[in-house]
Amino acid sequence: MSRATDLVEQLFRAAFDRPRDPRSAEYKEGVRAILVYRIKGGLTRCPYAMGTASADAYYAGTDEGHRIWRAHEETLAQGGAAKADEPSQVC
Repeated sequence: MSRATDLVEQLFRAAFDRPRDPRSAEYKEGVRAILVYRIKGGLTRCPYAMGTASADAYYAGTDEGHRIWRAHEETLAQGGAAKADEPSQVC
């Protein structure tokens, strides 16, 4: 695995491998998609039809993905772990 992929997994697990309210697979897919985008680039389209509950969950997950990334960058700015090889991009 690459360092970027490792970072996606690390941030994703930190968010979901702990006690919290359950989230749907679509929600988690949205979180992961944004983390991949922020770390590697290459934004993907929502795989669900607009106006469906699945699309709503996916986009809610993307919101959390952006929050997770911003919190990670804040930690780095305060002297946390090293950044991934790829620069972040703002969506």
